Amino acid sequence: MQFGGRIERTDISEGKEQRDYDELAISLAAGATWHIDEANSLALMLQRSQRNPTSTELYAKGPHFATSQYEFGDADLKQETAYGVDLTYRTTHENWQAEVSLFYTYFDDYIFSEELGFETDVDGIREGQTGFDDDEALHTYQFDAIDAQFYGIEAQLDYTLIENESNRVLLSLMGDWVHATNEDTGDDLARIPPMRIGSRLSWATGNWDSGVELRYAFEQDNTGPEETSTDDYLKLNLDVNYRLDLGDGITAVLFARAENLLDEEIRHHTSFVKEQAALPGRNFTIGARVEF
Repeated sequence: MQFGGRIERTDISEGKEQRDYDELAISLAAGATWHIDEANSLALMLQRSQRNPTSTELYAKGPHFATSQYEFGDADLKQETAYGVDLTYRTTHENWQAEVSLFYTYFDDYIFSEELGFETDVDGIREGQTGFDDDEALHTYQFDAIDAQFYGIEAQLDYTLIENESNRVLLSLMGDWVHATNEDTGDDLARIPPMRIGSRLSWATGNWDSGVELRYAFEQDNTGPEETSTDDYLKLNLDVNYRLDLGDGITAVLFARAENLLDEEIRHHTSFVKEQAALPGRNFTIGARVEF
């Protein structure tokens, strides 16, 4: 059995119109794991969580150039309260293990940014300050609160192909899917990621570890009002790491990564600027970090 709780106080003051938000958010969770036998288990988690709105969600009124939005907050927003249940099945064997999770969450006053379907001119802001012309028009968004539900599934399988004193080769398969709806209108919610599946082949020997990963994201056409769909894509990544123990709990890591090796046009459905800015094409990174 597991139990948890969190109490958080948020106090946000807005000076121009002398507005103030001051609330306690209380979150509770309880879980239980049933060990069916040595290899199999079933876990159930129940939770009731609260989140206070941010200063942006409450009091925004103006351009947000990083996301090409003109935002309006809502000073009357209340706490966002979620009621969730997660059911997870795990099985562990000598050469493989797997995990499948089902989840459902119902939101009271789910806070989100809703596109209003028109553009707002950016007036009186010099181009040299923002990179935008004075007559630039931005898509207009309003923060709002609705009742909403989310449900979906996540799954992963890890299979050890080779394991001896010097080498370990692991094959992983994974996938996830989520669906979210506005319970007030029945519409799909915006910026929900599409179903994804993938695999990763990793190899570790001595101080070296490397892997090749292939991910496929399906087309997302379950879109919210005023939202466009995104195409499917296939992403191939490669990484190589070398770890060097420097002593006293300090480790140096040299790494190299190659991403989007197929040079696909990738637009994340969760992005506000997916139509203006795709992810980078084929790209390579080398670097080092110190862990302690």
